[in-house]
Amino acid sequence: MLDEPLEAPQTLELTAPSKLTAEHDCTQFDCGEPSINEYLLSALKQQQRQNATVYVTCQAGTLIVKGYYTLSSAEIIRDLAPGKLKRGGAPKEISAIKMGRFGLDRHYQGQGYGQDILQDAIERCIQASAQIASKAILVDALNDEAYRFYEKCGFKPAEKISPLTLYLSLL
Repeated sequence: MLDEPLEAPQTLELTAPSKLTAEHDCTQFDCGEPSINEYLLSALKQQQRQNATVYVTCQAGTLIVKGYYTLSSAEIIRDLAPGKLKRGGAPKEISAIKMGRFGLDRHYQGQGYGQDILQDAIERCIQASAQIASKAILVDALNDEAYRFYEKCGFKPAEKISPLTLYLSLL
């Protein structure tokens, strides 16, 4: 139940994000959002089907997943793209990277770990865009709280795409 006190893990240290494998334990993850929790349980299959690449961070010294994000390729229709992304004779579809899911276990929320994990995702996207052209990172915020988090981290509104969509330019 949500009103029961949370039992704190013995250590609040997290590992650096790495690609999800079958050895990772996803069963203990609880970010407080059922859809994010449930996705993680099927994330390895999604990754194997090339629908997304899943990066996880674990409780230090374990393979117990405490945070994750997904990355996949995406396109932005030029007419819906924010102004900066349309510059330079942009084609009809502008290449982007989509961060489709992002979650952090409730025990770790509010301590800066979310920004650290997001920074890892941004750095991976920058590296990928140097190899495969991508102009932006797209996120669809799950709710207003998530929207504010992404804004605080430098993402800009892309309301022509969707009211809860934000982007971060990689240009």
